[in-house]
Amino acid sequence: MRRGLVAYLLFFLSLGLAKGQPAITDCARFTGGTFIKGNFSDSIVVFRGLEYWIEADLKAHECRVYKIVWTDACNFMLLFNNSIDEDKRNNLRKKKQDSIFYTTDSFDSAQITYKTYTSKNDIRFGYEKLRPFTDSLAWEYLVSADSNTYFDTSEIKQLYGLPAQNYSLNTPTFISLQIDSADTYLANYIAYLLKGGDLRPAFSFASLTLKAHSPQAVLDDYNEYVRHLVGRLKAYTVASIRVGFKLNKRYTRAYIIKGDFEKLGTGASICLTSASGNKNPLQSLSIAIDSANLVPFINDLSHSFFEDLKHKRYRKLYDSSSTLLKSDLSRKEAENIFKSIDSGGHLDDYKVFFQNFTVIKERGLLLISYKCPLQGKALVINLFYAFEAGEYKLSGINSSKG
Repeated sequence: MRRGLVAYLLFFLSLGLAKGQPAITDCARFTGGTFIKGNFSDSIVVFRGLEYWIEADLKAHECRVYKIVWTDACNFMLLFNNSIDEDKRNNLRKKKQDSIFYTTDSFDSAQITYKTYTSKNDIRFGYEKLRPFTDSLAWEYLVSADSNTYFDTSEIKQLYGLPAQNYSLNTPTFISLQIDSADTYLANYIAYLLKGGDLRPAFSFASLTLKAHSPQAVLDDYNEYVRHLVGRLKAYTVASIRVGFKLNKRYTRAYIIKGDFEKLGTGASICLTSASGNKNPLQSLSIAIDSANLVPFINDLSHSFFEDLKHKRYRKLYDSSSTLLKSDLSRKEAENIFKSIDSGGHLDDYKVFFQNFTVIKERGLLLISYKCPLQGKALVINLFYAFEAGEYKLSGINSSKG
Protein backbone atom coordinates (compact mmCIF):
# COMPACT_ATOMS: atom_id res chain seq x y z
CA MET A 1 0.00 0.00 0.00
CA ARG A 2 1.52 3.30 -1.04
CA ARG A 3 2.25 5.83 1.69
CA GLY A 4 0.36 8.56 -0.15
CA LEU A 5 -2.83 6.48 -0.17
CA VAL A 6 -2.73 5.29 3.41
CA ALA A 7 -3.77 7.01 6.58
CA TYR A 8 -1.73 4.99 9.04
CA LEU A 9 -2.28 5.18 12.74
CA LEU A 10 0.46 3.45 14.71
CA PHE A 11 0.86 3.15 18.43
CA PHE A 12 2.94 0.66 20.43
CA LEU A 13 1.67 -0.83 23.65
CA SER A 14 2.69 -3.48 26.15
CA LEU A 15 0.02 -4.80 28.47
CA GLY A 16 0.51 -6.59 31.76
CA LEU A 17 -2.52 -8.84 32.13
CA ALA A 18 -3.72 -10.24 35.41
CA LYS A 19 -3.08 -13.98 35.11
CA GLY A 20 -2.62 -13.48 31.37
CA GLN A 21 -6.20 -12.23 30.86
CA PRO A 22 -7.64 -8.71 30.81
CA ALA A 23 -10.87 -7.82 32.55
CA ILE A 24 -13.50 -8.08 29.80
CA THR A 25 -17.14 -9.03 29.49
CA ASP A 26 -17.82 -12.46 31.00
CA CYS A 27 -19.18 -14.11 27.85
CA ALA A 28 -15.79 -13.49 26.20
CA ARG A 29 -14.43 -16.32 28.38
CA PHE A 30 -15.99 -18.64 25.82
CA THR A 31 -14.46 -17.00 22.75
CA GLY A 32 -11.29 -19.06 22.37
CA GLY A 33 -10.96 -22.78 22.97
CA THR A 34 -12.46 -26.20 22.32
CA PHE A 35 -16.12 -26.79 23.18
CA ILE A 36 -18.84 -29.42 23.08
CA LYS A 37 -21.89 -28.15 21.21
CA GLY A 38 -25.19 -29.27 22.74
CA ASN A 39 -24.91 -32.43 24.82
CA PHE A 40 -21.89 -34.72 25.09
CA SER A 41 -23.94 -37.47 23.44
CA ASP A 42 -24.25 -35.30 20.31
CA SER A 43 -20.45 -35.57 19.79
CA ILE A 44 -20.16 -32.20 18.04
CA VAL A 45 -16.92 -30.39 18.88
CA VAL A 46 -16.36 -26.69 18.16
CA PHE A 47 -12.88 -25.18 17.78
CA ARG A 48 -13.60 -21.52 18.23
CA GLY A 49 -11.38 -18.45 17.93
CA LEU A 50 -11.39 -14.94 16.54
CA GLU A 51 -11.38 -15.85 12.86
CA TYR A 52 -13.08 -19.23 12.46
CA TRP A 53 -15.72 -21.44 14.05
CA ILE A 54 -14.68 -25.00 13.15
CA GLU A 55 -17.35 -27.58 13.92
CA ALA A 56 -16.43 -31.29 13.89
CA ASP A 57 -19.34 -33.75 13.93
CA LEU A 58 -17.66 -36.93 15.20
CA LYS A 59 -20.70 -39.12 14.51
CA ALA A 60 -21.45 -37.86 11.01
CA HIS A 61 -17.74 -37.70 10.08
CA GLU A 62 -18.20 -34.18 8.81
CA CYS A 63 -16.39 -30.92 9.55
CA ARG A 64 -18.01 -27.53 8.89
CA VAL A 65 -16.02 -24.31 8.79
CA TYR A 66 -17.50 -20.83 9.36
CA LYS A 67 -15.97 -17.37 9.28
CA ILE A 68 -16.92 -15.18 12.27
CA VAL A 69 -18.12 -11.58 11.94
CA TRP A 70 -18.18 -10.00 15.40
CA THR A 71 -20.40 -7.29 16.79
CA ASP A 72 -18.78 -7.86 20.16
CA ALA A 73 -17.60 -10.80 22.26
CA CYS A 74 -21.21 -11.78 22.99
CA ASN A 75 -22.85 -11.28 19.58
CA PHE A 76 -21.67 -12.38 16.16
CA MET A 77 -22.59 -13.91 12.81
CA LEU A 78 -21.27 -17.12 11.24
CA LEU A 79 -20.68 -17.15 7.49
CA PHE A 80 -20.44 -20.66 6.02
CA ASN A 81 -17.02 -21.18 4.47
CA ASN A 82 -16.50 -24.87 3.74
CA SER A 83 -17.32 -28.43 4.68
CA ILE A 84 -15.52 -31.76 4.56
CA ASP A 85 -17.70 -34.86 4.38
CA GLU A 86 -15.73 -38.12 4.69
CA ASP A 87 -18.49 -40.24 3.16
CA LYS A 88 -19.39 -38.07 0.17
CA ARG A 89 -15.83 -36.80 -0.30
CA ASN A 90 -16.99 -33.47 -1.69
CA ASN A 91 -17.39 -29.83 -0.87
CA LEU A 92 -20.81 -28.96 0.54
CA ARG A 93 -20.46 -25.18 0.27
CA LYS A 94 -23.74 -24.66 -1.59
CA LYS A 95 -25.80 -26.95 0.62
CA LYS A 96 -25.40 -25.07 3.92
CA GLN A 97 -26.93 -21.94 5.41
CA ASP A 98 -25.10 -18.83 4.20
CA SER A 99 -25.20 -17.16 7.61
CA ILE A 100 -26.37 -17.69 11.19
CA PHE A 101 -26.76 -14.90 13.78
CA TYR A 102 -25.80 -15.58 17.39
CA THR A 103 -26.92 -13.55 20.42
CA THR A 104 -25.86 -14.51 23.94
CA ASP A 105 -28.90 -15.64 25.91
CA SER A 106 -27.24 -16.72 29.17
CA PHE A 107 -23.97 -18.00 30.60
CA ASP A 108 -22.36 -19.16 33.80
CA SER A 109 -18.97 -20.56 34.75
CA ALA A 110 -19.64 -23.89 32.98
CA GLN A 111 -21.44 -23.04 29.73
CA ILE A 112 -22.86 -20.38 27.43
CA THR A 113 -26.19 -20.48 25.58
CA TYR A 114 -26.88 -18.58 22.37
CA LYS A 115 -30.12 -17.68 20.67
CA THR A 116 -29.63 -18.31 16.92
CA TYR A 117 -31.36 -16.86 13.86
CA THR A 118 -30.97 -17.54 10.15
CA SER A 119 -31.63 -13.86 9.34
CA LYS A 120 -31.92 -10.62 11.29
CA ASN A 121 -35.69 -10.48 10.70
CA ASP A 122 -36.35 -14.15 11.36
CA ILE A 123 -38.89 -14.51 14.20
CA ARG A 124 -38.03 -18.20 14.42
CA PHE A 125 -35.01 -19.02 16.48
CA GLY A 126 -33.24 -21.84 18.20
CA TYR A 127 -30.76 -22.27 21.00
CA GLU A 128 -27.19 -23.57 20.98
CA LYS A 129 -25.12 -24.41 24.03
CA LEU A 130 -21.31 -24.56 24.30
CA ARG A 131 -19.31 -26.16 27.10
CA PRO A 132 -15.50 -26.22 27.40
CA PHE A 133 -14.05 -29.53 26.22
CA THR A 134 -10.51 -30.95 26.07
CA ASP A 135 -11.00 -34.59 25.08
CA SER A 136 -8.27 -35.82 22.72
CA LEU A 137 -10.83 -37.44 20.40
CA ALA A 138 -11.60 -34.00 19.03
CA TRP A 139 -7.99 -33.50 17.97
CA GLU A 140 -7.76 -36.97 16.48
CA TYR A 141 -10.61 -36.21 14.15
CA LEU A 142 -9.06 -33.04 12.77
CA VAL A 143 -5.41 -34.02 12.58
CA SER A 144 -5.57 -37.69 11.60
CA ALA A 145 -3.88 -38.62 8.35
CA ASP A 146 -7.04 -40.28 7.04
CA SER A 147 -7.18 -39.73 3.29
CA ASN A 148 -10.90 -38.98 3.46
CA THR A 149 -10.20 -36.00 5.67
CA TYR A 150 -7.17 -34.75 3.77
CA PHE A 151 -8.23 -35.35 0.19
CA ASP A 152 -6.48 -33.34 -2.48
CA THR A 153 -8.12 -29.92 -2.05
CA SER A 154 -5.67 -27.04 -1.86
CA GLU A 155 -8.12 -24.79 -0.03
CA ILE A 156 -8.63 -27.32 2.77
CA LYS A 157 -4.92 -28.06 3.08
CA GLN A 158 -4.20 -24.34 3.27
CA LEU A 159 -6.85 -24.00 5.96
CA TYR A 160 -5.78 -26.87 8.19
CA GLY A 161 -2.18 -27.49 7.22
CA LEU A 162 -0.77 -30.98 6.67
CA PRO A 163 -1.05 -33.41 9.62
CA ALA A 164 2.05 -33.88 11.73
CA GLN A 165 3.65 -37.32 11.86
CA ASN A 166 2.83 -37.72 15.54
CA TYR A 167 -0.62 -36.29 15.06
CA SER A 168 -2.01 -37.44 18.41
CA LEU A 169 0.50 -35.21 20.24
CA ASN A 170 0.18 -32.14 18.00
CA THR A 171 -2.43 -29.76 16.72
CA PRO A 172 -2.47 -28.08 13.31
CA THR A 173 -0.80 -24.68 13.42
CA PHE A 174 -3.91 -23.02 12.02
CA ILE A 175 -6.15 -24.44 14.74
CA SER A 176 -3.74 -23.74 17.60
CA LEU A 177 -3.42 -20.11 16.49
CA GLN A 178 -7.18 -19.80 16.38
CA ILE A 179 -8.10 -21.07 19.80
CA ASP A 180 -5.27 -19.79 22.00
CA SER A 181 -7.43 -18.33 24.73
CA ALA A 182 -4.89 -15.81 26.11
CA ASP A 183 -4.26 -14.20 22.71
CA THR A 184 -7.96 -14.37 21.87
CA TYR A 185 -8.88 -12.58 25.09
CA LEU A 186 -6.26 -9.94 24.40
CA ALA A 187 -7.59 -9.19 20.91
CA ASN A 188 -11.16 -9.22 22.21
CA TYR A 189 -10.15 -6.79 24.95
CA ILE A 190 -8.83 -4.28 22.43
CA ALA A 191 -11.99 -4.67 20.33
CA TYR A 192 -14.09 -4.28 23.48
CA LEU A 193 -12.37 -0.98 24.30
CA LEU A 194 -12.67 0.28 20.72
CA LYS A 195 -16.35 -0.57 20.76
CA GLY A 196 -16.73 1.58 23.86
CA GLY A 197 -14.77 4.42 22.25
CA ASP A 198 -12.19 4.73 25.02
CA LEU A 199 -8.76 3.06 24.90
CA ARG A 200 -7.48 4.65 28.11
CA PRO A 201 -8.15 1.61 30.34
CA ALA A 202 -5.60 -0.31 28.26
CA PHE A 203 -2.90 2.22 29.06
CA SER A 204 -2.93 1.25 32.73
CA PHE A 205 -1.35 -2.04 31.55
CA ALA A 206 1.41 -0.33 29.55
CA SER A 207 4.98 -1.52 29.99
CA LEU A 208 7.64 0.55 31.72
CA THR A 209 9.29 1.16 28.34
CA LEU A 210 6.10 2.58 26.88
CA LYS A 211 5.50 4.76 29.91
CA ALA A 212 9.07 6.06 29.71
CA HIS A 213 8.61 7.12 26.08
CA SER A 214 4.96 8.15 26.27
CA PRO A 215 3.84 10.24 29.26
CA GLN A 216 0.20 10.22 30.26
CA ALA A 217 -0.51 13.32 28.19
CA VAL A 218 0.54 11.49 25.02
CA LEU A 219 -1.64 8.49 25.87
CA ASP A 220 -4.61 10.78 26.43
CA ASP A 221 -3.92 12.56 23.13
CA TYR A 222 -3.77 9.25 21.29
CA ASN A 223 -7.13 8.23 22.73
CA GLU A 224 -8.67 11.50 21.49
CA TYR A 225 -7.07 10.96 18.09
CA VAL A 226 -8.73 7.56 17.67
CA ARG A 227 -12.03 8.85 19.06
CA HIS A 228 -12.21 11.78 16.65
CA LEU A 229 -10.98 10.00 13.53
CA VAL A 230 -12.84 6.69 13.62
CA GLY A 231 -15.19 6.75 16.61
CA ARG A 232 -16.58 3.56 18.09
CA LEU A 233 -16.03 0.13 16.59
CA LYS A 234 -19.36 -1.31 15.37
CA ALA A 235 -18.44 -4.78 14.10
CA TYR A 236 -15.32 -6.67 13.11
CA THR A 237 -13.98 -9.84 11.58
CA VAL A 238 -10.47 -11.29 11.68
CA ALA A 239 -8.86 -11.35 8.25
CA SER A 240 -5.78 -13.37 9.22
CA ILE A 241 -3.63 -14.64 12.07
CA ARG A 242 0.05 -15.19 11.38
CA VAL A 243 3.11 -16.34 13.31
CA GLY A 244 5.85 -13.74 13.29
CA PHE A 245 9.34 -13.20 14.68
CA LYS A 246 10.73 -14.54 17.95
CA LEU A 247 10.63 -12.26 20.97
CA ASN A 248 12.18 -13.42 24.26
CA LYS A 249 12.21 -17.01 22.94
CA ARG A 250 8.51 -16.84 22.08
CA TYR A 251 6.88 -16.30 18.72
CA THR A 252 4.76 -13.24 18.14
CA ARG A 253 1.36 -13.47 16.51
CA ALA A 254 -0.07 -10.81 14.22
CA TYR A 255 -3.83 -10.35 14.08
CA ILE A 256 -5.28 -8.42 11.15
CA ILE A 257 -8.84 -7.38 11.99
CA LYS A 258 -11.21 -5.64 9.59
CA GLY A 259 -13.48 -3.22 11.44
CA ASP A 260 -16.47 -1.00 10.73
CA PHE A 261 -16.35 2.29 12.66
CA GLU A 262 -19.14 4.78 13.30
CA LYS A 263 -17.27 7.76 11.78
CA LEU A 264 -16.00 6.03 8.62
CA GLY A 265 -17.96 5.25 5.49
CA THR A 266 -15.40 2.60 4.64
CA GLY A 267 -13.75 -0.02 6.82
CA ALA A 268 -10.39 0.16 8.55
CA SER A 269 -7.80 -2.47 9.44
CA ILE A 270 -6.75 -3.08 13.04
CA CYS A 271 -3.40 -4.83 13.44
CA LEU A 272 -2.19 -6.05 16.80
CA THR A 273 0.89 -8.09 17.55
CA SER A 274 1.27 -10.14 20.71
CA ALA A 275 3.88 -12.42 22.23
CA SER A 276 1.86 -15.29 23.60
CA GLY A 277 2.64 -16.26 27.16
CA ASN A 278 4.54 -13.08 28.00
CA LYS A 279 3.60 -11.01 31.00
CA ASN A 280 3.24 -8.03 28.66
CA PRO A 281 1.98 -9.74 25.47
CA LEU A 282 0.71 -6.88 23.31
CA GLN A 283 3.65 -5.56 21.31
CA SER A 284 1.90 -3.22 18.88
CA LEU A 285 -1.47 -1.86 17.86
CA SER A 286 -2.28 0.07 14.70
CA ILE A 287 -5.30 1.17 12.67
CA ALA A 288 -4.96 1.73 8.92
CA ILE A 289 -7.44 3.57 6.69
CA ASP A 290 -7.20 3.18 2.92
CA SER A 291 -7.16 6.92 2.25
CA ALA A 292 -7.03 10.02 4.43
CA ASN A 293 -9.56 11.57 2.03
CA LEU A 294 -12.13 9.10 3.35
CA VAL A 295 -11.97 10.44 6.91
CA PRO A 296 -14.76 13.02 7.47
CA PHE A 297 -13.00 14.58 10.46
CA ILE A 298 -9.87 15.28 8.38
CA ASN A 299 -12.00 16.80 5.63
CA ASP A 300 -13.75 19.10 8.11
CA LEU A 301 -10.45 20.43 9.48
CA SER A 302 -9.07 20.87 5.96
CA HIS A 303 -12.09 22.79 4.72
CA SER A 304 -12.05 25.14 7.72
CA PHE A 305 -8.33 25.95 7.34
CA PHE A 306 -8.36 26.62 3.59
CA GLU A 307 -11.59 28.65 3.77
CA ASP A 308 -10.05 30.99 6.35
CA LEU A 309 -6.85 31.20 4.30
CA LYS A 310 -8.68 32.03 1.06
CA HIS A 311 -10.66 34.77 2.77
CA LYS A 312 -7.49 36.11 4.40
CA ARG A 313 -8.80 35.55 7.91
CA TYR A 314 -5.25 35.36 9.26
CA ARG A 315 -6.11 36.90 12.63
CA LYS A 316 -8.88 34.36 13.16
CA LEU A 317 -6.52 31.50 12.32
CA TYR A 318 -4.03 32.73 14.89
CA ASP A 319 -6.55 33.54 17.62
CA SER A 320 -8.17 30.10 17.33
CA SER A 321 -4.85 28.23 17.32
CA SER A 322 -3.47 26.27 20.27
CA THR A 323 -1.15 27.52 22.98
CA LEU A 324 1.62 25.42 21.38
CA LEU A 325 1.56 27.50 18.20
CA LYS A 326 1.31 30.78 20.12
CA SER A 327 4.30 29.83 22.26
CA ASP A 328 6.41 29.32 19.10
CA LEU A 329 5.12 32.14 16.88
CA SER A 330 4.01 35.69 17.47
CA ARG A 331 0.87 36.90 15.75
CA LYS A 332 2.96 38.72 13.12
CA GLU A 333 5.18 35.69 12.43
CA ALA A 334 2.16 33.43 12.04
CA GLU A 335 0.38 35.90 9.75
CA ASN A 336 3.48 36.14 7.56
CA ILE A 337 3.42 32.33 7.12
CA PHE A 338 -0.29 32.40 6.26
CA LYS A 339 0.27 35.22 3.73
CA SER A 340 3.19 33.37 2.15
CA ILE A 341 1.12 30.25 1.54
CA ASP A 342 -1.88 32.30 0.37
CA SER A 343 0.24 34.31 -2.09
CA GLY A 344 1.27 31.12 -3.86
CA GLY A 345 -2.31 30.48 -4.92
CA HIS A 346 -3.70 27.08 -5.95
CA LEU A 347 -5.37 26.68 -2.55
CA ASP A 348 -8.24 24.74 -4.16
CA ASP A 349 -5.78 22.25 -5.63
CA TYR A 350 -4.29 21.01 -2.36
CA LYS A 351 -5.41 17.47 -1.50
CA VAL A 352 -4.90 15.43 1.65
CA PHE A 353 -2.39 12.66 1.00
CA PHE A 354 -1.32 11.62 4.50
CA GLN A 355 -2.34 11.85 8.14
CA ASN A 356 -0.81 10.38 11.26
CA PHE A 357 -0.40 10.62 15.02
CA THR A 358 2.94 12.18 15.94
CA VAL A 359 4.64 13.33 19.15
CA ILE A 360 6.32 16.74 19.50
CA LYS A 361 7.49 18.23 22.80
CA GLU A 362 5.83 15.38 24.73
CA ARG A 363 2.46 16.12 23.17
CA GLY A 364 0.55 13.87 20.83
CA LEU A 365 -0.47 15.75 17.70
CA LEU A 366 -2.56 15.11 14.61
CA LEU A 367 -0.49 15.67 11.46
CA ILE A 368 -2.25 16.32 8.12
CA SER A 369 -0.19 16.69 4.94
CA TYR A 370 -1.50 18.28 1.75
CA LYS A 371 0.04 18.11 -1.72
CA CYS A 372 -0.49 20.25 -4.82
CA PRO A 373 1.22 19.04 -8.05
CA LEU A 374 2.42 22.06 -10.05
CA GLN A 375 4.65 22.13 -13.15
CA GLY A 376 6.58 19.02 -12.24
CA LYS A 377 6.92 20.04 -8.61
CA ALA A 378 4.90 19.21 -5.53
CA LEU A 379 3.82 21.95 -3.16
CA VAL A 380 3.36 20.49 0.33
CA ILE A 381 1.69 21.94 3.42
CA ASN A 382 1.90 20.19 6.80
CA LEU A 383 -0.59 21.13 9.50
CA PHE A 384 -0.31 20.01 13.12
CA TYR A 385 -3.30 19.98 15.46
CA ALA A 386 -3.36 19.60 19.23
CA PHE A 387 -6.38 18.56 21.27
CA GLU A 388 -6.96 21.48 23.63
CA ALA A 389 -9.98 22.76 25.58
CA GLY A 390 -12.21 20.04 24.13
CA GLU A 391 -11.34 20.49 20.43
CA TYR A 392 -8.54 20.22 17.89
CA LYS A 393 -6.65 23.49 17.36
CA LEU A 394 -3.88 24.40 14.94
CA SER A 395 -0.54 23.94 16.69
CA GLY A 396 2.00 24.14 13.87
CA ILE A 397 2.43 24.72 10.14
CA ASN A 398 5.16 24.41 7.54
CA SER A 399 5.31 24.27 3.75
CA SER A 400 7.86 23.15 1.15
CA LYS A 401 8.42 22.69 -2.56
CA GLY A 402 9.70 19.39 -3.93
